[in-house]
Amino acid sequence: MPDATNDAHERSHSTGSDNLNNHIQQLIHYIQIKAAKEPEDAIVDFILTEKACRLLFSKLFAAQKSSNSPKNAFANFLDVLSNAESYRLSIAEQADTALVWHAYYSKEDPEQALTSKEAEALEETLSDRDGWRVVYMKIVRRIVALDLYYHFISRPWFLSDFMVRLLEYNPSSFEPTTTHAPCPRNFIQFLSEDEKESVKNVCDKSLQLIHEYHQWLQENYPDDILNGLYSKEFHSNHQPPSSLQRLKGLLHDYLKWITKTHRTITTILPHQST
Repeated sequence: MPDATNDAHERSHSTGSDNLNNHIQQLIHYIQIKAAKEPEDAIVDFILTEKACRLLFSKLFAAQKSSNSPKNAFANFLDVLSNAESYRLSIAEQADTALVWHAYYSKEDPEQALTSKEAEALEETLSDRDGWRVVYMKIVRRIVALDLYYHFISRPWFLSDFMVRLLEYNPSSFEPTTTHAPCPRNFIQFLSEDEKESVKNVCDKSLQLIHEYHQWLQENYPDDILNGLYSKEFHSNHQPPSSLQRLKGLLHDYLKWITKTHRTITTILPHQST
């Protein structure tokens, strides 16, 4: 006889997983619709964003092992990750502002000032602010490279899918016309010019690699390039440009830092938490 307790646990686990998946899809849709138009409104519930990042990354990890990555998996992950970065920047801004007022009240009205422990905690949230941006961009660049690689080797193979994604990551490579203009991914629009240039360099390098892949396929599979593309020989000779395994630790540390600073800011300044 089936164990009723186990059945109930499995149904509960399944329902919880389904609900999280539904919330993540809503989050992705929200970001895609709102973020590009209203940057100040792009920040949604952090706990959901953090869960979404981890779940989407775990799905990428599983898909990479099976060489069957969903077409929009990498790009959706980057859009959700950009929401986490928006949180990090917002937390730093709130902490910075609070410390300015703390310095003022410490002289003018000490009873309104923060405690020394609270001030130190906020100062810690500002430590290595630029360094975490470097970490964020490192993740972005590596995911972009992986996305373009997996688009090139995808089944079924469509050049149009690869080109669309390339233009979403590198809109400056597309000359606008009176009827068509570049449509970058949402996260691209929140990058500085230098950061956009670094993503462009990744795209240029990916194009060069694909040119080399094509040359190899013409030399080794002149009669059936697609068969060569999906061959074990091709994959053993042309590994992905980056490793999700190596990115896993980087993403963990990045999200852990935002979680820690989010806890700090919502404890000290609960009325400002989003």
